[in-house]
Amino acid sequence: MTAKKPDFSSKFDRSTMKTDPTKINLPPDTEKEPTQTPSPATNEPSVKRKPGRPKIRTEAVKTINIAVPISLLEKMEVAKVKHSGNLTAYVNHLIEQDLDAHYDDYLKLKKMMES
Repeated sequence: MTAKKPDFSSKFDRSTMKTDPTKINLPPDTEKEPTQTPSPATNEPSVKRKPGRPKIRTEAVKTINIAVPISLLEKMEVAKVKHSGNLTAYVNHLIEQDLDAHYDDYLKLKKMMES
């Protein structure tokens, strides 16, 4: 004798929903202007900021993951001091230096490989 399988199709039928989909609580729109609350010290409205480090990027970026040998990473931790301790700024600086010096060679190499 086989057991009867339960029918779950009614759970996904919109006509049997108990809540009105138009009344679902959605997260606040991120495009809204920031709320202003009076500052306790000056009694003037202050704009609430998002938590975390402020964004300083001037152009669009793409995040990548790279594997770095630990021996190099230890040296990079020392070298990043030149860029206020920002490892991303240090790596970006190195990439910019390399591309400024060798970009034409890379373009020639790419054309040779495509032929």
